[in-house]
Amino acid sequence: MPSRFQIKSENTKGLASGRLQSFIDFWRDHASEDGWVDKRYITLSKLWLLSPNLILLKRAETGRWRFTLIGTDIVEEYKEDFTGCYIEDIPHEECRTLYREATSRTAAISLAHRLEGNFCNNDGGYQKAEEVAIPVSKNAQDVTHVMILCLVDRSDPERSLYDDIGHDSFDYKISPIKRREAA
Repeated sequence: MPSRFQIKSENTKGLASGRLQSFIDFWRDHASEDGWVDKRYITLSKLWLLSPNLILLKRAETGRWRFTLIGTDIVEEYKEDFTGCYIEDIPHEECRTLYREATSRTAAISLAHRLEGNFCNNDGGYQKAEEVAIPVSKNAQDVTHVMILCLVDRSDPERSLYDDIGHDSFDYKISPIKRREAA
């Protein structure tokens, strides 16, 4: 099933960067004036190439964030499916810290954010990963969901979250992504 959000070659270096850019382009193409994407645009027909690496979190009435969708590559990487769990319920402290900050920042200013660094505990260190978080609204008033594309650097084909290799410190940066400049 072809998608109009094919991986673009401009400003990309390799497949991971192309996938991240494709997700950023999806946000820019569908963002409201307030910065969020209407949830009706979040469909597999539009995002099928990215779906194995997508995470969707929904804000509960209590303000807590619950994982409502975890892509198959993410489930395989963690060897666990966190669908239905709140951020506070996942067993990895580093992931809780990262996702709390990502959802908080993305919802607060209704802009997509890029997350990059050494995160995702792998019992022997941390893996380089890149993510993009986009704000989503189901009610056309505020951010009700945050969708995240998560790509772990697997430049070593034997590497996974639980291998005893990787970086030895948890660090990351989160930065807002600019909207398209006016032509």
